[in-house]
Amino acid sequence: MLLWIHGGANVSGGTADPMYDGHDFVRQNDVVLVSINYRLGPFGFLDLSEVGGPEYARSRNLGLLDQLAALRWVRGQIGAFGGDPKNITLFGESAGGSAIMRLLAMPLARGLFDKAIIESGGPANIKVKGYPKKDDVPAARALARDFMREAGAADLAALRALHADTVLADAARVARRRGDTMGISTWGARVDNDVLPDDIFGDIRRGANPDVKVLIGTNEDEMLYFRLYDQDFERTLMREYHEKSQSMGRDFSRVKELADRYIAGSTDPMRYVDFAGEFWLRQPSILLAEGQARHNDTWMYLFTWDSALPGMGACHAIELPFVFGHLEGEAAESMTGPNPPAALARRIQAAWTAFAATGNPTAPGETPWPRYTADTRATLLLADGPWTVVNDPKGEARRLLRGMYDVGE
Repeated sequence: MLLWIHGGANVSGGTADPMYDGHDFVRQNDVVLVSINYRLGPFGFLDLSEVGGPEYARSRNLGLLDQLAALRWVRGQIGAFGGDPKNITLFGESAGGSAIMRLLAMPLARGLFDKAIIESGGPANIKVKGYPKKDDVPAARALARDFMREAGAADLAALRALHADTVLADAARVARRRGDTMGISTWGARVDNDVLPDDIFGDIRRGANPDVKVLIGTNEDEMLYFRLYDQDFERTLMREYHEKSQSMGRDFSRVKELADRYIAGSTDPMRYVDFAGEFWLRQPSILLAEGQARHNDTWMYLFTWDSALPGMGACHAIELPFVFGHLEGEAAESMTGPNPPAALARRIQAAWTAFAATGNPTAPGETPWPRYTADTRATLLLADGPWTVVNDPKGEARRLLRGMYDVGE
């Protein structure tokens, strides 16, 4: 059986999104599918331990605890619905994929799932060299104080009396004041060495959840997705890197230096966008694959089908219409353009289903999918046409950026 964890940067999304409707997936494949909600934004990630006391000690990670509760329920009850409680596969995209990365490292989640499909999972609290190191608990409490000042709430009772819409509006204003217009870096899971360990990627390399098989991958042009919201996203990123370089000084200098080296000599008009996709999404996924491959079977993909819309390429989330089989409608076509290939959806569903059933994503009639190892780095390119295996695609980017992360070597 499959359990879906939706994305949305920990501030949006939910099982009611038509994109995540599982009816087509279930009709076309012999699977049981569960889709879960979890608390988002300040409802899921607001640390109230200072005002609420011990009872609220874990409030900073309620969204993760919701996911754990769902996993425990599925492990205990899914047999009554025709699912196999001994063969549970998590799958998720973006923030949902990052959640699965965290679950792989969490002692509280050990033994609750058997396989994981991680689509464009992102950094998931990866330690980045060059950024100032901070303790997440004090930072989480400082955010809570900011929020309570914005909300005009002096204590927990006043906070609990607020209408949900007021809470969301106040949270958005707090994020904007911090320079986070979408709330992406403000709200999310916090390392606390209670629910969430300090060294997620290092712990995975050391075997935090060794019994889980992993299928993981990213899309070729991840960050072009944000052109849906900002047509000048390349210039926005370029400005951001230069401004951070000035405001953060030496703390950001190494990131800025590598960004400059990455784009040096490139004629790609979206070179900063490409760097951001590699830095924040693809390379953390590769590092997780390396770590888990030390302990269990791991597979890697790169989704390469290009949108029919100009300037979108194989952007972030573009695989979702194919995974769920929803190729029509405004949400899907805003990324894919008109008439995406229906056959590609069936092939991807077959691969995901094969992995969930057997632990191997090679579907009948498809190119054999080799396991990922640090020696070969075999990666299957998913396209509308023959699927091909490439060893270490864009290896130069991996070699350049490898030293940016602290993963407990």
